[in-house]
Amino acid sequence: MSVPDSTLVSVVIPFYSNADWLYEAVDSVLAQTHSALEILVVDDGSPEHLDAARLADERIIVTRQPNAGPGPARNRGISLATGEFIAFLDSDDLWKPEKVERQLALMQANGAIWSCGSYETFGVQAGVVDCSRMDGVVYPRMLTRSRLATPTIMVRADVLRADETLRFSNIMRFGQDLAMWLHLARAYPVKYLPGVWTRVRMRGTNAVSLIWTQVQVRAGLHDIVASDKVYYRWRQIGLATRLGLQMAAFYHHRIPKPLKKKWLGYVLYVPVWLLFVIDERTQKRRAAATS
Repeated sequence: MSVPDSTLVSVVIPFYSNADWLYEAVDSVLAQTHSALEILVVDDGSPEHLDAARLADERIIVTRQPNAGPGPARNRGISLATGEFIAFLDSDDLWKPEKVERQLALMQANGAIWSCGSYETFGVQAGVVDCSRMDGVVYPRMLTRSRLATPTIMVRADVLRADETLRFSNIMRFGQDLAMWLHLARAYPVKYLPGVWTRVRMRGTNAVSLIWTQVQVRAGLHDIVASDKVYYRWRQIGLATRLGLQMAAFYHHRIPKPLKKKWLGYVLYVPVWLLFVIDERTQKRRAAATS
């Protein structure tokens, strides 16, 4: 199916650092086979100077705000978007040329509210992350196993404009994007785009911070589900979250730096991971019993 060029897609790109990577990201959008684009670069109080000549295309709109984090920056982009669809791209990631055209065609052909895709990682870690299981109704199982990457997401703009609660979290330090997709998945099934059309840059992360961050994100997402009385029966998730926070805090703050090892951090995370696995299997059994 060929998507008409008249279908305007707004692309929201939050930016704080590494301007050269931003230019690469923007160039990957400008190289799209679908040309009806509005590129909204939200400068989130960056200390770097952006070269206007590198962002001179008439489709690019640069706006600046005081530093507030990627969540509020993306929300600002949503408020400025005028397209029929909104796609998200991080300033250090890239799209392959046919990404927008193929994703837009898929959504229009299926009447999808939002869609996602698999992605290729590059940088300090290379590989392909398969998100093909993220198709259809994925709430609440996405809480225990979600590989969604924000640069693969596209959403119908009218849905976001009609519901201002569908926004990135302004209070979560980590996982603002996953919280957004969790809220969206509550209301709408997601459509999966076959193929790999997005490249996600892996910068390298301190192992200690990774474990601490993972559990903090789980805690924030659990708070969202806990507000939903239908799914508050997920007692294992609450237990895993509390246990994980305790273990991660112990590892993060109490173990001397010379003794910190990557494998030790993951060993401490194993009990938390097991509880999430148990919970996921419990939900599958319950779903099978009621079907």
